[in-house]
Amino acid sequence: MARFIKSYELLDDFNKKKYLATLLRILRNKALYCRLCGERIEKDKELSLDHFIPKSRGGENSVINLVPSHYDCNNAKGAMMPAEWFNRKEKML
Repeated sequence: MARFIKSYELLDDFNKKKYLATLLRILRNKALYCRLCGERIEKDKELSLDHFIPKSRGGENSVINLVPSHYDCNNAKGAMMPAEWFNRKEKML
């Protein structure tokens, strides 16, 4: 994994975007679970990659910080930090 991350970090911005698009296509073919709600991601159109630490809060656009999520969960989380999101989610239950 470390070799993979190091290689990714050496890519220029254009190739990073191209790589992330390819990664998203690969992930669509796997049985995935949303890292925000824990439920299975059933449909292609539901799959999104969330910046676990939001870019606006200092998170990087790297494979370490990207997690599979439902599109709706990703939008609901917005720019919240993980602890803020999980606390809000618990209060909703």
